[in-house]
Amino acid sequence: MAFTLKQLDYFARTAELGSTVAAARALNISQPSISSALAQLERTVGVDLFVRQPAKGLALTPTGRRLLQEAKRLLAEAESLDRYASDLVTELKGVIEVGCMVTLAPLIMPSVIADFASRHPAARINCHELDHREMIAGLQNGRFDFVVSYDLTLSDRFAFDPLATFEPYIMVAATHPAARRSSVSLRDFAEEPMILLDLPHSGEYFQELFRRFGLKPNILYQSPSPHMVRSMVANGLGYSVANAPWRNDRAMDGRLLRRLPIHDAAAPLHLGVLTLQGQRLTATAEALRAALKQAVATVESQAPKRAGRGA
Repeated sequence: MAFTLKQLDYFARTAELGSTVAAARALNISQPSISSALAQLERTVGVDLFVRQPAKGLALTPTGRRLLQEAKRLLAEAESLDRYASDLVTELKGVIEVGCMVTLAPLIMPSVIADFASRHPAARINCHELDHREMIAGLQNGRFDFVVSYDLTLSDRFAFDPLATFEPYIMVAATHPAARRSSVSLRDFAEEPMILLDLPHSGEYFQELFRRFGLKPNILYQSPSPHMVRSMVANGLGYSVANAPWRNDRAMDGRLLRRLPIHDAAAPLHLGVLTLQGQRLTATAEALRAALKQAVATVESQAPKRAGRGA
């Protein structure tokens, strides 16, 4: 039906006060505005809602009394919804849906979620660990409030708020001959067997690092699992290239790894919060973005740096 909340509000106030004059005075609008709204409402429902009593004001018809009960219920729900919508802008509460790069989510999100929950118990973070392509799709279809990923293949439809810059590094087993070196070159490893982290866009990025120098990596194994790649490297099956700043140098099976900075002019990846261009975040989502900036700054300070680019 084509009635409005305003018409229902005018109807309920008139029913309570018994006249359009009293309702107009209470709502601080003109009496003709009230009368017009009520006439439109009666035309919409197709029956009279009031009995007009000369010199006595208005009395509800049986249909009017039933409609008043439903109108009051709907108006109360609308008021509750309005309060909830206002809270989204001002209060830290509700559920935030966040996508995070699968290689980084275990390093960043658990501590952020735990700290955020202790500070804001009325808020909840749902973290989804995905590859870059899946997150972009989820952002476009409204699945996520925002995503945490790299600046890979982004169009002007997206806004990118940078959080950190991660240099690529070579990852080898602790027993590899180069494991004790302070830095290495991509050319040093071009002929060795490579274990490629084969995620959409990520795998292409790692191969492009070599192509910049006219090199082609010798890919022997590939896997979409960062943990599988690390374990294969730790077992001496080959080397890999990564950006994720892991906090320790042990693979899932306990074997040791070494991370070696690359002294070639390799292209770093920029990590950031991705939103749709012009998208407005809730107060809770904005607070989470601020918390992520602080957490990622700590992770960035511990990441391997190329020679000549910091500690």
